[in-house]
Amino acid sequence: MKQGDRLMSQDPTERRRYPRFELACPVELRDSTGQVLAQTETANVSHGGFLASLPSQAGITLEDVLSIDLLVPPDAAGAGQPRPYACQGKVVRVQDLDDPEAKVVAVEFLQPLDLGLNDT
Repeated sequence: MKQGDRLMSQDPTERRRYPRFELACPVELRDSTGQVLAQTETANVSHGGFLASLPSQAGITLEDVLSIDLLVPPDAAGAGQPRPYACQGKVVRVQDLDDPEAKVVAVEFLQPLDLGLNDT
């Protein structure tokens, strides 16, 4: 594991295909017309997707397909510069929070990404 990577718990009953890392990556989410719906940071990220908190009014709903610009910080990617990724993802979970101004969304990348993170 590179310096700065924080592998989340590897519960043996975990159903995810990829390990998750607690990593704040700047992310921009756009709809099919290119309109920016939200700019935020991930709470965790994996090669298969991410979890992020968004404003409730972001206009993102379950099963939306989004265009995503993700920036992996240089210390996490083991590179001297941030690593940008442009991809598409599908919203697989939307969860309201106690705060009526925010919600959590889980997004699955349509194609897994090699983010330069590992669990060793």
